[in-house]
Amino acid sequence: MMRTMPFGKFRGTPIRELPDDYINWLLSLDDLRDPLAGAIAAEHNRRVFGAPRSERADTPLQNDCPSRETAQKIIDAGFRSVATKAHPDRGGTHEQMVLTNAVVAWLRQFVRGGGAE
Repeated sequence: MMRTMPFGKFRGTPIRELPDDYINWLLSLDDLRDPLAGAIAAEHNRRVFGAPRSERADTPLQNDCPSRETAQKIIDAGFRSVATKAHPDRGGTHEQMVLTNAVVAWLRQFVRGGGAE
């Protein structure tokens, strides 16, 4: 796992200490390769979704969905909204639709209690 930035103005800086705008810029790059791409994505997800279960305090709100039914409705509505733009027949690409489907499957598993790991 990559722990420090290997190039650029933040060379040698731990990935957890990179500014949010720099993380977002790195995510926008199409040619970023692993292991850096994976480390940047993991850090972004940590900031957006919180620390993995192994690093979190054990509280009901953090570890359990308050309403699985409501969460499923939100996931379904979000999926329809994103799929409308990502679908190849609507101007998106096959890759965007595959990614959309994968993320929705991950979210549904998370809500069912599978966790983010």
